[in-house]
Amino acid sequence: SFKRIITKVLSTGKAIDNVMTVEGITVVLMLIALILSLVLAIAFNLLYFREHMPHIAIWSSALYIMGMRVLILIESETISSPGYLTSYSLHFINDVLLILVDIIWIYGIFQFLEYSREKKNQLLYGFFGYLVLLALLYGIGMPESILIVEGATLVLIHPVLISYLFWMFYRNGKEVKDRTMQYFGIAFLIWAIDFILFGIPYFVYKNPITGALGWSVGVLFRLILLCAFIEIRKETLKRERTSPQPTAASR
Repeated sequence: SFKRIITKVLSTGKAIDNVMTVEGITVVLMLIALILSLVLAIAFNLLYFREHMPHIAIWSSALYIMGMRVLILIESETISSPGYLTSYSLHFINDVLLILVDIIWIYGIFQFLEYSREKKNQLLYGFFGYLVLLALLYGIGMPESILIVEGATLVLIHPVLISYLFWMFYRNGKEVKDRTMQYFGIAFLIWAIDFILFGIPYFVYKNPITGALGWSVGVLFRLILLCAFIEIRKETLKRERTSPQPTAASR
């Protein structure tokens, strides 16, 4: 699958005759975003198996879904027939996966901060309510309803949720003087600005310039997450070095 995608990008992909076109650069940035998402997901997985922190496993699942979403969009750009990206089904999948990723990240920080089961359930109920409303509006199938859904998701709901993530990470990081959490917060703030500025022009109207700019920000977002992961790993290594080693008697 990856070989097919790369071959299309570098040769005769849909409307991409040269990788140095704006569309070609956009697809290359999407490939980088996909690779970073998968690298981060695997890294978080390995960290969970070593440290057994539930919130790390939760965030790892969010990263896998992020990668799956990018892969779907790459295939629509390079392999699928013309007009596929403007189809209702792809818009629906993109919206659902975006909000699902947000919910999983928030659920993870709720787990990290040891929030009550009731708060976590409220988060899940909100997602299922959004899913039902989204299905109803897409079921209507009118261009106006689709534009309303896309506007609400890309410019309102998604940015609000990831702005909340910024506030949760950055506020708590500042309180405990944790640079790692502040990195997470800054990353999500940048991602929120990305969708506010470029979400509708790219996903609805397929403006190529906003696509390249938006995916550049998406790559930056993932690079900052990678920096945050490196800081987490440094902290765990520091704890391992400073923790007392078991004595022969304790063994």
